[in-house]
Amino acid sequence: MAGDISTVFFDAGNTLIWIDHEFLAGVSGIADVSVIKNADKISRVHLNELLESKKQIDFGKEYYGGIIHNAGIDGDDAIEIFARIKNAEKIFPIWRKTNLQARPAVQAIKSLGKRTAVISNSDGKVAELLNACGLADLFEFIMDSHIEGIEKPNSEIFLRAARRMNVSPENCAYIGDIPAIDVEGSKSAGMTPVLYDPLDAWPNWSRSLRVRNLCELPKVLEL
Repeated sequence: MAGDISTVFFDAGNTLIWIDHEFLAGVSGIADVSVIKNADKISRVHLNELLESKKQIDFGKEYYGGIIHNAGIDGDDAIEIFARIKNAEKIFPIWRKTNLQARPAVQAIKSLGKRTAVISNSDGKVAELLNACGLADLFEFIMDSHIEGIEKPNSEIFLRAARRMNVSPENCAYIGDIPAIDVEGSKSAGMTPVLYDPLDAWPNWSRSLRVRNLCELPKVLEL
């Protein structure tokens, strides 16, 4: 693969920036943040199974609801906590924790002469959020599905990003955290997909390249 990849695209949520596990723990009344992180891991696997089954789902409801349920909270308490999370989203972004691996990883990739950009399923505010997290300057552009009118895993959003870079999809890699959205979508566009699995949700993954730390990317992609 060495020499083939000229451009590396990144997902945003749970790749460059993290969901705020501390906030979720606080709003759920759970003192141990590791409980929320483990619930997040289980929820991602279940969410991916639903997506792979091609069911129409409410992403936020399934993801947040799954975290709450897998943290051991059900019934009226779960309904109340979910409402608190959704209300909080109207005030501040819950996906707001900078992944400390992101800047050194992207800088290492750029130092090798590779180009970088972002493709994200978002609400029109991902560029603003990445700027607030101090990461926006690392990328040539930030593609937001809300603005583009198309979202992952549709191959068109990946192809559109490649065209914007004026590169062939075959010379692009894409890094994201949800297999059914990020791996399958980028693969269908002809890119090299990399599953980012920091919580070790898919320890036996073999359907694409996989990293647990973004700083592994230059080696794994043989850049």
